[in-house]
Amino acid sequence: MRKYLLSCAAVLLISTLSSFSGVPAKIQNPITSALYFAVPDAPVFSYANYNGKGRTLVGVGLVPGATGYNWYLNGKFLYTTTNNYTSVGINCGSYGAIGVEAVNASGVSALTIKGVIGCSLED
Repeated sequence: MRKYLLSCAAVLLISTLSSFSGVPAKIQNPITSALYFAVPDAPVFSYANYNGKGRTLVGVGLVPGATGYNWYLNGKFLYTTTNNYTSVGINCGSYGAIGVEAVNASGVSALTIKGVIGCSLED
């Protein structure tokens, strides 16, 4: 899992009790901290099943920290989902290379590709 350092700055506002004139006095102290956000690991395919009508249902194991998944078919980007599964158009007997990346605010994982022959899985 790759990690990226993001620097954050916050302003701490402290109200003092010395002023009861309606507007409390405020002291601003800048505080900085470091937050680490990890780019997700590459997804691992868990199944690819023909589900009829020229569609193949594919899924990957949930990737910790991922907020979405980019799906590809034969190298062409299809769409991004929040689910770890999708249904793609691969006819029975036709070949398709299904790719997937896990994504979050820090970046995109490595692309994982699985060859699928409609109605069965090619290993």
